[in-house]
Amino acid sequence: MGKRWMVFLSAFLLMVLTGCTTVGLDFTVSKTGGGVLSVTEKLDKAAYIQYLLDTYVDFGMDSGAEDMVNDLIEEDGYTEEMIDGKSYLVRDLSENSIEFDSIAGFYAQMGFDSGYELTETSFCINRNLLTQEMIEKTLDANDYFDTSNMTEEEMKKYLGNSYLEISVTFDSPIEDTNGTVDAGNPNRASWSYTMTSEVDKLYAFCSSTISVSGVTQGTVSKDSVTLHFEGAESAQMQDGQPVENDTVFSVDGTYCIILKNAEEQKTVYFAIDRTAPVLVDKAEEKVAFKGYQKQKQVIYLKDDGGILSAELDGKSVLECDLLDNEDFVYYVTISPAVLADGKHLLLVKDIYGNQETITFKTDRTAPVVKGVKNKIYQKAVKVKFSDAFSGVKKAVLNGKKITSGTKVKEKGKYTLKVWDKAGNKTIVKFKIKEKKVKKKTKAKKK
Repeated sequence: MGKRWMVFLSAFLLMVLTGCTTVGLDFTVSKTGGGVLSVTEKLDKAAYIQYLLDTYVDFGMDSGAEDMVNDLIEEDGYTEEMIDGKSYLVRDLSENSIEFDSIAGFYAQMGFDSGYELTETSFCINRNLLTQEMIEKTLDANDYFDTSNMTEEEMKKYLGNSYLEISVTFDSPIEDTNGTVDAGNPNRASWSYTMTSEVDKLYAFCSSTISVSGVTQGTVSKDSVTLHFEGAESAQMQDGQPVENDTVFSVDGTYCIILKNAEEQKTVYFAIDRTAPVLVDKAEEKVAFKGYQKQKQVIYLKDDGGILSAELDGKSVLECDLLDNEDFVYYVTISPAVLADGKHLLLVKDIYGNQETITFKTDRTAPVVKGVKNKIYQKAVKVKFSDAFSGVKKAVLNGKKITSGTKVKEKGKYTLKVWDKAGNKTIVKFKIKEKKVKKKTKAKKK
């Protein structure tokens, strides 16, 4: 999610995601693209008090939880209401509502990766809006609600009944939705789901005199796209630059096209990402392997759209760290010491299918020497050597180059050194001396 959206959510989720809680998001969108996003919350009073008692009992709190809740009412603008036989703390956050004069303005506030597809005629959430991880991070800022040491069971206990209500209202009747259309208002659809559940997709579409083809709203393409529209009298970029019908977009970037006629407008928001991830070292230099890799190396993965995977010889090796500024750093660690000798392939993909590959070789096995060992010989020897992976680079016997199969018969001390093309070396020291001749003993005469 975009950082701006995270900040907005933090503003109204700090004290509400405990027990049975409702957070309502209400979008209103006009034909001209203007609108407002409003928020309400309803907190189960008894469940929140129980959480405070359960959590702070170690600090000697066997009372006082009621006072904390009363502070919410007195200082934070909550009111107490009975709903379905339960007492709820209710707060209308209209004062924090996000108003926008166009859908382009809405995207500018929310960030393109906010999880929404929203136009004057359509609404969609195409992935889970509130994940468990997001809830935990949001609640860390609450002085009364500490999730840092919570078990999974405790998270379910205090958050399992929290749910989110979403509604969207258009200026035209809704034609298709997987939500519930308001019986008294055919322009309004709504959804409700628990905050710990997964959401496949929420959507609603209403009628429009402007139609678009060639691009999919709110998505990123790794191919060029051709924008075709009908029913619009004008089309322009967000900065006012005019756009011709059937314009081909092929340059990486985020595009916001505003289509208008006399009565309404439609915003088309999409992006193109055709750039493969970039692999760099610590000094931000592009990684390029030469020869045989021997040293351990960390490779950082850069991509504006986001890294999806990194596989070394088909096995996932992607690592990720979260920095203090909430940016993610993706990287892989190449450790030749644990790799088999031979060729290796590192494949990195971004979330839109662009990929980058890099190959390298490892060889930690020294050349094999046959025919001689570290010992003394009393006869001629034939020196043989080979290397199964990178191959023999050179071999010297007492400093002089030799080839495999060289016969050595002169007596003396010898040092054989053999290097392979990866830099591994084998050393054998041996000696040849004259063969001892046994003296025959004469038989004694009787």
